[in-house]
Amino acid sequence: MESLKVIYKTEMEVYGYDVDFQCQMNVYRLIELLHDAAGVHATKLNCGWKHLHEEGLFWALSKFHIVMHRYPKWGEKITIYTWPKQKENLIFLRDYEVYSQEGELLASALSEWMIVNYKVNRIMRMEQVQILVDFPEQRDALSYRVAKLPRVPFPENPTFQRVHISDLDMNHHVNNVNYIRWIIDRFPYSFYQENKLKQLTINYSFQLKADQLYTFGETEEIPLNFNTTIYNEEQKEVAKVATVWVPESQF
Repeated sequence: MESLKVIYKTEMEVYGYDVDFQCQMNVYRLIELLHDAAGVHATKLNCGWKHLHEEGLFWALSKFHIVMHRYPKWGEKITIYTWPKQKENLIFLRDYEVYSQEGELLASALSEWMIVNYKVNRIMRMEQVQILVDFPEQRDALSYRVAKLPRVPFPENPTFQRVHISDLDMNHHVNNVNYIRWIIDRFPYSFYQENKLKQLTINYSFQLKADQLYTFGETEEIPLNFNTTIYNEEQKEVAKVATVWVPESQF
């Protein structure tokens, strides 16, 4: 029987389809890889998608936060580490670190997950699910929790966009990374030539499905610090996102 390892490690190379016009990895592509690593690890710990689906359950990402220290480059080999942390009444914590082949820390990330019963659309408490994992002691990718973000008011003159088939995941909801991609793609090309994303935080509130409409409320109270709230057409909050950008020269 395979030993259940609490810290999971996976190595990969950065390919051409992973990078942007500067030959550096797209941050949403890196987040996809982090979630993939978490999914593989959960399966190895006997609490992956198939294990939960058999019980009428699925993992739902509640909050996510990433800090970029340096962007991986095209052709570079990277190593992803991920591990579950202590669990709370409704929340499972999972951290991530990304390293270069030389051992340089490239990114640190935190996530908070919940288990949802999709048959009744209800969050499950810890005592209602059987997940037995020994958690590593005193290992934190970052020394804080994912922040609770403020809501930006619904825009006065909203411009709506429609959810596409390519936005959906296996649960028939918009894939959680696509909300991040939508936010990043809102900036013009000239902005990306001068600035780089340093930190991103997202709080998920509500799931969008196929053909639904969405719009954005956005503020920039501090230069290069943006708060964005995604709303559906009924003005219901879908997600809150904070992005912190720095000049390209700082990377």
